[in-house]
Amino acid sequence: REEAEATLLGALAIQRQTGNRHYEGLSLHLLATLHGERGRPDEAEKALEAAESIAVELGDRVLRATVLTGRGRAHAGKDEQERAVACYEEALAIYSLLDDGGMTALNLCNLARSLVAVGRQAEARDRWDEGIEKSRKYIDPRAIAELQQAMDDACARAGIPPFPSKPPA
Repeated sequence: REEAEATLLGALAIQRQTGNRHYEGLSLHLLATLHGERGRPDEAEKALEAAESIAVELGDRVLRATVLTGRGRAHAGKDEQERAVACYEEALAIYSLLDDGGMTALNLCNLARSLVAVGRQAEARDRWDEGIEKSRKYIDPRAIAELQQAMDDACARAGIPPFPSKPPA
């Protein structure tokens, strides 16, 4: 991970020198992911804020949605679930406009977990079912199993029964 961070910081320096703002934003998003995995939420948030500023400056909807998804994960990781819900909902609106089924599916599942955490189980169940249904078209079965495990964990923390995936229609 030290090597990954050093590589990203080197890439950021080059991107800044050459004025490649799009890839600078993507690299900041990846750097934020590394910071989050290393338990450095404040550094992750700072990188995500910078990445989102670039996305807005460029009018880059894909980058903005990507960063919003990252911000949702960061907020969820800090148990700021209402903020996570807002980020996931905004990312979902963009991905829906872009007709990106895979990222729509992933964000629906992320949103469902955060909705469980804030006690909105009925809405969470609807988003979960929709996300899993879409996931079957766009996401690898192993990734779906990971999503299911994350949802099971969220339900356990909330003290509610798990939301199993409905069988394919």
